[in-house]
Amino acid sequence: MKLTKSELIELIEEIESFYSLPNCSTGGPLHVVTDDYNCQKHSLDFCKQTAIEGGWWNDDDHEHVKDIKTCALSILEKLYKLTMAERYYLLCSYRRCDTNTPEEFADDWLAEIEEENKN
Repeated sequence: MKLTKSELIELIEEIESFYSLPNCSTGGPLHVVTDDYNCQKHSLDFCKQTAIEGGWWNDDDHEHVKDIKTCALSILEKLYKLTMAERYYLLCSYRRCDTNTPEEFADDWLAEIEEENKN
């Protein structure tokens, strides 16, 4: 794991705010990763290319494209730092966990990763 606790919290918060952006309620250009949990590097590469090239927005939403691209690329940059298993666990676990704050989730998740690495 190559993310600090503060980076992990930032990633979770970015994912949350990303879903509130226009045309991103189902993941927008990151759908393949964040909703379908395809966490392989080639899936991240595909989402990065999709975010850069566009084509996933409606013509009405051009004013939001820059925000969507910036947020998507920031999320991907952090996801690249994780192993495929860590990406999958993070995305599956957090999306199902709506009661914890990002900080509480980060504490629990980091503790579980540390425990896994001991075994």
